[in-house]
Amino acid sequence: MSREKTQGIGFFEKYLTIWVLLCMAAGILIGKFLPGIPAFLGRFEYDVWLDFDRSDIKEWFTKANLSNIKIEDLNEQCCCDSCESCSSAAINIFIASAEKSSI
Repeated sequence: MSREKTQGIGFFEKYLTIWVLLCMAAGILIGKFLPGIPAFLGRFEYDVWLDFDRSDIKEWFTKANLSNIKIEDLNEQCCCDSCESCSSAAINIFIASAEKSSI
């Protein structure tokens, strides 16, 4: 008869919440007291403009088995400046909502 060794959750998994809080605190402290590190890491950052149509959102909601999908335009825009390409973009603001379908 072979005995399988059952193993519980490990040390890291057991204290995951503490690790996350410690990493968040470390990030805040590094940003506040060592501003050179975020500035250095910022050199590797590129602007990313998300571009998708409302039909894409409807498709995503449908694939997620949601119903009563509503996509409403607020007729407002948010303007953003790009540091990388020295241009700006006007972003339309809208609300997308749906209901979870019963199975």
